[in-house]
Amino acid sequence: MKRTAVSIPSNIAEGAARLSNKEFLRFLYVALGSFSELETQCIIARKLGFFQNAKLFEDIETIRKRLINFIKYLKSKK
Repeated sequence: MKRTAVSIPSNIAEGAARLSNKEFLRFLYVALGSFSELETQCIIARKLGFFQNAKLFEDIETIRKRLINFIKYLKSKK
């Protein structure tokens, strides 16, 4: 989970350093994939009884919406 969590902002940062929105978008999609992977790991951890933090899943949904809206924004700038 730590590796996945680190991957998300790392991909966003790497994409932001690229010279085109097309490449930035590609890295944002990779970050979104990593984010979904982390969400899945959190769901599994909750079902296994490691934690019961409902707020975490509200935060996950908020962050997902922000990332998707940012992707939509960049796509509209083409």
